[in-house]
Amino acid sequence: MLAHHPQHRPECELRRLTEHTIVDHGRLEEELRSVVRSGYAYERQETRLGRAALAVPIRDSSAFVVGGLYLQGSDERVRPEDPGLLRFVVEGATRLTGRL
Repeated sequence: MLAHHPQHRPECELRRLTEHTIVDHGRLEEELRSVVRSGYAYERQETRLGRAALAVPIRDSSAFVVGGLYLQGSDERVRPEDPGLLRFVVEGATRLTGRL
């Protein structure tokens, strides 16, 4: 959601949850720009060790991002490089387009 709604960027200090957590505002901005370019968000062990997550935007009928479809699991299994997994999440979000 942050990637698609820049007016809601955090201004406070970012809290580290693991050694992989992004806590630098500049690095966070880079990551959010990458999310918009790629069409998905991916985090690996940023909030919990051993866990990864993949998320794609859900849009309303005017293409405005109103939510996201999120998949989490083992950091060994949840990877955006898995075309079947990424396709599964993207297709799910596509089916929800215009329904929220």
